[in-house]
Amino acid sequence: MHPLAEKEKKRGWKYITVYYDIETTQHTPVEGKPDTYEHIPNLLVCQAVCEECAHIPHNDFFCTLCQTRQHIFHSLDDPNLNVMGQFFDYLQSFGPKTKILLTAHNSRSFDGVFVTQEAVKRKLKCEVTLQGAKILCMEIGIWKFIDSLMFLPMPLSAMPKSFGLTELKKGYWPFMANEPEYYTYEGPLPDKHFYCVSTMKQKAVAEFNAWHDEQTANGFVFNFRRELIDYCISDVTILRQACHAFRSLFEQTAGFDPMFNCMTLSSACMAAFRRNFLKPDTIGIVPPGGYHGRGKQSHIALGWLDYEFHKLGTVISTIYTDREISVLGRRVDGYIELPLPDGSLERRIYQFHGCYWHHCPTHFPANEDSGENRFEKTQQLTSLFRRSGYTVIEKWECEFKSDLASDPDTKAYFEAHPTTRTPPLGLRDALAGGRTSALKWYYKADLAKGEKIKMVDVVSEYPNANLRGEYPYGHPTLYLEGDPDMPPPDTWNGVIKCTVLPPRDLYLPVLPYKAKGKLMFPLCRTCVEEENTEMCHHNDPQERQLTDTWCAPELLLALREKGYTLVEVHEVYQYPHTSKYNPDTREDGLLSAYVRRFMALKIQASMAARVRH
Repeated sequence: MHPLAEKEKKRGWKYITVYYDIETTQHTPVEGKPDTYEHIPNLLVCQAVCEECAHIPHNDFFCTLCQTRQHIFHSLDDPNLNVMGQFFDYLQSFGPKTKILLTAHNSRSFDGVFVTQEAVKRKLKCEVTLQGAKILCMEIGIWKFIDSLMFLPMPLSAMPKSFGLTELKKGYWPFMANEPEYYTYEGPLPDKHFYCVSTMKQKAVAEFNAWHDEQTANGFVFNFRRELIDYCISDVTILRQACHAFRSLFEQTAGFDPMFNCMTLSSACMAAFRRNFLKPDTIGIVPPGGYHGRGKQSHIALGWLDYEFHKLGTVISTIYTDREISVLGRRVDGYIELPLPDGSLERRIYQFHGCYWHHCPTHFPANEDSGENRFEKTQQLTSLFRRSGYTVIEKWECEFKSDLASDPDTKAYFEAHPTTRTPPLGLRDALAGGRTSALKWYYKADLAKGEKIKMVDVVSEYPNANLRGEYPYGHPTLYLEGDPDMPPPDTWNGVIKCTVLPPRDLYLPVLPYKAKGKLMFPLCRTCVEEENTEMCHHNDPQERQLTDTWCAPELLLALREKGYTLVEVHEVYQYPHTSKYNPDTREDGLLSAYVRRFMALKIQASMAARVRH
């Protein structure tokens, strides 16, 4: 991984940020779906800023570079007007040499949907970056749409307090009243149920009720048109000023604009690390498919190759024993060179054909309408190998499954070797995170003894671990089970896939294990997989053993101090170097300087908040 090379701005171009918010009606029924209504935009407010004027707070400001700051597009006078169309026309008015960054809060789940609909309607070419089914970023020519929520994970209502915007406060709006019959309404405040009170948190409900009761008691006159536009303007103003404060603070600290260069806060933090703290040639980038290129090798294929090992009595080179096996520039599943009686070598290739991927003729007959005949390509490759003097041993997936069910020798081998291969180590499997836990569900304080129940807020250990912890770097050496050169456990510094036997009486287990889609810290695998909440009665060690992937520090702690027993080692990633903060010499470790700079900001913010309170 190399230090960050940030994006350069083109000479002679204008760079503008447009903050926007959309309000919608919800009265248009969706055809064929009873009680389902479509959101239709009826108001969009946007505010444009550039580097020259972003610090100026006023909404009515005019800039010679980005022109009039605030624009309001609505269909309150004519419901047939296309609000998104008006917005797109405005964006196109900036001209060709204007790079526009557009952001709305939670755009990937709401505002961005309407942007996408209008872009599709206009047949504009869109380049999207997805997060699941949601659009994280969308580029349409010189326009780039991002979501401010991915940088500021908080509601708009929390932003004024977070960024010290004392003159701004998010108000309330009766969302369920946003439909044509209320467009000309002027009178008392709408009833509370129009404000979607059921979606508010308890504290917010209390604040809303107090506000609504006070406004009603004071005889406040609610003008729908004015209040809708003012509410939307307020949201955009809060977003603009909060984002400006965030971008300015980040740029002062890290030296670059996070929203211009990145899509998310996490990517901005990584960019800050790479730009300011990463030393060259330290963090290795894992090759596609892993260090063994195992991503495309199926577990059933490895099982068949295991059986071929057994029949041959010698080791066949596979991606499990070597890096990547290639013959004539093509990947193969297995390869071995066998000496023949005449002194020559038999060059033997093993190929396992998945029925779906290679279009097994039995289950996936050739489709004349298909532009790709995978079976024919498989046959052509086999023919090429054989013409070039190689022996090719092939096995189709369906044939092997049939052998597993009916062939006595195959059945006998796998019954005797039920777990001949443990799935390969995946580096991401070692990233488990943690869990909170109620160690005692009920405790009654003894007041006579002066006992009190208090809450203690514990500062996260992550910064401390990142500051003082030892981190490996470089590219690892891989050791597989049975490798005589595998380093002893006391010297491990990377990631290990192994089987351990937990102790029976550890109050706070230390090794995480994923079961039933949840992260657990069990002392018995069978109990956690069966969700047993009673006492454990499993005496067979194999029932209690855990097989997983762990980082060296947590695994060595478990083995040295917590009573875990190492049963079997499946794979070890051992790194050539480690880095650790030295308190005597003040020499930084891999993440020390990064943590120190940003932790100082966090502490300053926390202290400032305490002073305000």
